[in-house]
Amino acid sequence: MKYYISILLLFALKMAVSQPVWNVVDYTGSTTAYFVLTIDGEAAEENDLLGAFVDDECRGIGEVVINDGAAYVAMQIGGNTSEVVNFRVWDESVSVELFVTTAITSNPGGIVGNPPDYITIDVSSSNTTPVTVIPGWDVVSYTNSTTAYCVVTVNGEPAEEADKIGAFVDGECRAIGKIIMNEGIAYSTLEIQGVDVEEVNFRIWDTSAGEELYVAFSASSVPGGIIGLPPGYLALDGIPVPQLSIAEIQGNADTSPYEGQLVEVAGIVTAIDINGYYLQDANAEWSGIYVYSPDRAETISISDRVVLSGTVIESLEKTQIEDVISIEVATNDLEIVPLEAEELTEAYESVLVTVTGRADDFSSGSGDWVITSESNVSFDISLYMYGDYTSYANYQYQVTGVVFSVEALYMVEPRTEADIVNLSEQNGVKIYGQDFKIYPNPFNEYITIESIGGNEVDGIVISSLDGKTVKSLQVRSSQIETSNLAPGEYIISLMKGEKVIVSGSILKVE
Repeated sequence: MKYYISILLLFALKMAVSQPVWNVVDYTGSTTAYFVLTIDGEAAEENDLLGAFVDDECRGIGEVVINDGAAYVAMQIGGNTSEVVNFRVWDESVSVELFVTTAITSNPGGIVGNPPDYITIDVSSSNTTPVTVIPGWDVVSYTNSTTAYCVVTVNGEPAEEADKIGAFVDGECRAIGKIIMNEGIAYSTLEIQGVDVEEVNFRIWDTSAGEELYVAFSASSVPGGIIGLPPGYLALDGIPVPQLSIAEIQGNADTSPYEGQLVEVAGIVTAIDINGYYLQDANAEWSGIYVYSPDRAETISISDRVVLSGTVIESLEKTQIEDVISIEVATNDLEIVPLEAEELTEAYESVLVTVTGRADDFSSGSGDWVITSESNVSFDISLYMYGDYTSYANYQYQVTGVVFSVEALYMVEPRTEADIVNLSEQNGVKIYGQDFKIYPNPFNEYITIESIGGNEVDGIVISSLDGKTVKSLQVRSSQIETSNLAPGEYIISLMKGEKVIVSGSILKVE
């Protein structure tokens, strides 16, 4: 920790140096960013500069600080919304501006490259002219590949020579191709990385518009072989990223019809965990989806309205969005109200719900537990987001949370203390199944059992927490004498014949 603090202090103490004509435009918001900078693989020098740009507008300038032979840069990147940020390096030794092939997405109000996970930028001294940088298009190499020959159009018209074509498998970039014009037709050849036969999706980067376009067509790879062999070229037509409702993405089915595709979606944040967040765009079934985005989880708040573009993925039979390439927090225009679910199905995946039932068993800590409704439907309760909680057998609970799913197992994940309501205990009085009151609790010499609405029991069993019976009697009075019990916690069960009607905890004090 002292090491990182010393680097940050050096950033603050660094004196200004000469720089190119980069005029920073100020915004009310900014992203804090930390980098390690190299030129041709060697650490940048002390008077070099790193500039951040959105289009051609300079949003921030960072000075190089040398520490233990490494060149560090810290800067504030101006901007109020999430945007694609490109970079340039000023090489002071030769007074040359270099163009970087790395781009990031800004995170207004947050941090990117948080030490020790610095953003690494290496620029070639030969990159003295502007380059097209596409965020998220970082090709992953494999030991085999598929050659693909394509004809590329944008909205039905030939793509332009500066455009790019990308091949993706589950959001992972496997190839980038250039456009070659011939007799008014735009051709591209791709070497699609991969050793297995996989479904390949495509995207087009429209350089003139500075945006990524969606391609509806997909193809299966043939490692070591060819697809689109001329004259049977793959026909790839780019259109704007489709703006879809969550129900359209979910497809009212187990698997999304948009799996592997880039989509734009908007919704209200209903829950946040360490790896991402849940979105919902309607108070209806099929209206929830999980966004896997660990780097954004800390900067999003519940009730934010988020507009984002990302890739639809099926993970362990759960539809979610990954590889978010753009995100914007907008004004909330919808109040999400939990749906009262009588049974959890695929339609409730990632939807905010409320369920009610009696706890099957005593449970303490952060482990999962189960409640069963009056219609004998069981609901699994996960405390992954909530943390520790103690539930008591046969107590009635109302639980609100998002529906987490994995391999067709559906669980309700409460988020905060307000999401778990113990219906069997109100204002300090335990209302067992809303049929009986047992008081005082804690107790000393006696306890009183009060029937609500004429309900009756004919037996009482008081047990230790390990299940041993310490007192058993027939009900002859509403007041039970307990002076012979040692101080401690017990479980009381009210019986009707051999059947336990309700049970719960009671505490004997001195």
